[in-house]
Amino acid sequence: MSLAVTFDSIDKSFGPVQVLHGVGFALEPGRIYGLVGENGAGKSTLMKILAGYEAPTHGEVRVNGRPVHFSGSRDAEAAGIVLIHQELNLGDARRFWDFRSVGRGMVDFESLIVALNDVGYSGPLSVEWEDSRMDRVHGATESAAFCHRLDFAPAAGAFDAAFDKKSQRQAT
Repeated sequence: MSLAVTFDSIDKSFGPVQVLHGVGFALEPGRIYGLVGENGAGKSTLMKILAGYEAPTHGEVRVNGRPVHFSGSRDAEAAGIVLIHQELNLGDARRFWDFRSVGRGMVDFESLIVALNDVGYSGPLSVEWEDSRMDRVHGATESAAFCHRLDFAPAAGAFDAAFDKKSQRQAT
């Protein structure tokens, strides 16, 4: 499933505090994007809107050109959108720092990609990169390159099927 996502004039307020102000951009299918910003800039809030955990105060989210209004994460998941929350404890104390950076530390991102392929997920993969001790442009570029190296297509068929006599007869 390939998805095109458009954010159009997204505002989000929590009571009197407006945290998103007219956010608008488009994501094309088959591309890897990074969402970069200072702490408190609204990155997580925007992703929670996309994944159905929050609703925008104003504006529209479109998936494949159609407006969507998810009433929860299950609705978003049914449309092919899943959010892997940054609050998961993916860190490892042996790294000696308190942040996560894709490709560093003991997090097995390749296994995460394999698991997504195993369940047939082919939607967008959002990786939030956060590292207060590294230049943001350098870190985001490094993280995007790492994700590109891991982004491999799932196998067209099961390995065992290649040795299955019935499958071999059907192929000839």
